[in-house]
Parts: sequence; C-alpha cells; structure tokens
Amino acid sequence: MKARALPILLLLALVVTMAALIQPFVVDYRERSQADRIVQHYQRVEAQVRALTDEQGEFGNCDGLRAKVGEAALRFDEVILDVGFEPVELGERLGYRPVFVVCGAVGTPHALSVARYAQQRFAAIDRIESGPIVRDSAVAFAAPLGAPDRIACLAPPTTLPRLCGRGHVPSDGPNAG
Repeated sequence: MKARALPILLLLALVVTMAALIQPFVVDYRERSQADRIVQHYQRVEAQVRALTDEQGEFGNCDGLRAKVGEAALRFDEVILDVGFEPVELGERLGYRPVFVVCGAVGTPHALSVARYAQQRFAAIDRIESGPIVRDSAVAFAAPLGAPDRIACLAPPTTLPRLCGRGHVPSDGPNAG
C-alpha cells in the first residue's frame, strides 16, 4: 500500500506544480482576450455612431446620440465602457464629437490589466486620443467615434459620465462631488 502511495503523491505534486506554473499564462491570455473584445465593442459602436450621424446628421443634444447607442453596446464585465463627448470648434460653429471611453481601476479583478492591454491594442491601431491616463491605480483613455472635424451633437450631455472605479455617483455626504 505504501509503495503505491508514493507514486500517487509524486504525480499529484507534479500536477499541482504544473497548474501553478501554467496559471499566470492562462490569466494573461484571458486578459488579452478581453482587451481584444473591447476593440471589437469599439468597432461596433464606431460603425453604429457613423451610421447614425450619416443618416440623421447632427443631433440636437448629445444625450440623444448616446441613447441611440444604447446601454447594451457598452456593457462589459471587466472595465467601464462609455460614450463621452469632446468639444469641437469649426470656425464659428461649436459642438461635440463622440469618443469611446475605456476605464479600468483597482477594485475590480483584472480591470487594470485588461485596460492596459486594451490601451496597447488601441495604440497599435492608432485610435487613442491624446492624453491617456496610465497609473498604478487606473488606466483610462478615449478613442474617436467620428472625424475630428465633424460635429455630431450641438448641446452637451446632461448626464454625468460614468466614474472610473465607481458604480454610482455619490449624491451627498463627504464623498460627494
């Protein structure tokens, strides 16, 4: 009986050791795969926004454009995806253009790593707006959803953008603001 126990224990130790060695590679693969999914989300939202602005022209307000994109297109497990708006000035005309916002922060498992890999993917395809934030606690960046010289909506959005690392906006108290 003791003779059989030793090979079984050695085999079990080998399996556990192999699993411990392989686990970081599996996690890394999963995070890179999630980053690729974010790029696919971006491409779908970009196509949708371009079709909407080509079909309907300029929206009266940015809330209308964001509502047309819909929450389902921005739903993602690991990081926060959102449609934000940047001001555009074309001569005398003022308006806003949409951008795809990606944010990952500490507090959500793998969010920081997934956002970092996504930032690398977007940089590789040259789709990052200036000024990405890459810190130890958060990674956030924006990618254009339209041409830089095209106004998509005239009035700014009335809703606050999603906060990186928070599920809701505090309404009052010491953390408000």
